Amino acid sequence: MDVKVIDIIKIMNAIAPPALAEENDNVGLQCGHPDQAVEKIRVALDPTIQVIREAIKDGVGIIVTHHPLLFRPLQRVDFSENTGVIIKLLAENNMSLFCAHTNLDSAEGGINDMLSGKLGLNDTAVLGKPYSNDVYKFVVFVPVAYSQKILDALYKTEAGRFANYSCCTFSSEGTGTFRPEEGAKPFSGTVNEVSEEKETRIETIVLKRHLSETIKRVKDIHPYETMAYDVYPLATEMGTQGLGRVGTLERETRLGELASVIKKKLGLSSLRVAGDPGMTVKKVAVCSGSGSSLLNAFLSSGAQAYVSGDLKYHDAKIAEESGRGLIDIGHFESEHIIVPSLCEKIRTELEQRSLSAEVDVCRSEKDPFMIMA
Repeated sequence: MDVKVIDIIKIMNAIAPPALAEENDNVGLQCGHPDQAVEKIRVALDPTIQVIREAIKDGVGIIVTHHPLLFRPLQRVDFSENTGVIIKLLAENNMSLFCAHTNLDSAEGGINDMLSGKLGLNDTAVLGKPYSNDVYKFVVFVPVAYSQKILDALYKTEAGRFANYSCCTFSSEGTGTFRPEEGAKPFSGTVNEVSEEKETRIETIVLKRHLSETIKRVKDIHPYETMAYDVYPLATEMGTQGLGRVGTLERETRLGELASVIKKKLGLSSLRVAGDPGMTVKKVAVCSGSGSSLLNAFLSSGAQAYVSGDLKYHDAKIAEESGRGLIDIGHFESEHIIVPSLCEKIRTELEQRSLSAEVDVCRSEKDPFMIMA
């Protein structure tokens, strides 16, 4: 069966649910059309000009990357600047670009889980704040004749998303009673008289961060002078998904020895270590990409060592003074390990859906930093 961009979107949303993305992140389809047919899919870490041009040469229809091309809102598209050049290349060659960023970091089986596995960590838990299903039930009462208008408004919001489904609602009909007081301007009924209205109760689920916008959208078209609605917090489940991981090694080891083992396992030419090389390590925290933001989580986790990338001078001083160890394996090295794995996941998902397309990895990417002796 032919593959379309929307099929890849559904597969990626199952692998790395967009709800896991950090609040200011920008994930999903960055450029392209959901109905575009694709015969070849490429997985890469970064959407660089070189990566895009190689994909064009190889007849790729969609590129799936970890890092976004568009992170902040664009003020303009300048074809003399890198971002503008990439957008132009994608559009001219009918190529789509999809990004899974912090949601892929946080997802079960994502980058942090893979990094933990490479290091041989057992009994892992989320290092940062575990993703919680901070979900609310939103219920609104509306005259029966306005039911479809309210549903149409809800369908345009983020409400009603559940697993791989959207626009999930439930409706039931009943009778509402009310008495407009002096000064009221009722949609129906008479001032100072008890009135009845055939109403539809419409309910749906919505994430906390989308709740205010959902209520506003519905209020904007609701016919009542005062909209009748309820919001119920649902049970919060702290899951196994979130940024970073912390787990235990099979056996106690020294910080220096652990660094050597990591260097060999990940095939690194070098890494940076802070702390006493002879200190004993049993519990280890990891964070793919830039780990400074989770330094305090590491310090309070009980782990003796922290493995990440882009760690700062002051991070090292704090860890050193706390009797802990840092192992900086680099930003690129801590994340690029997901590329071949993600390629295999997409292949498997395509096969399970009886879809056929070629999936490969970008072979030319490398760490932009060079070590000079």
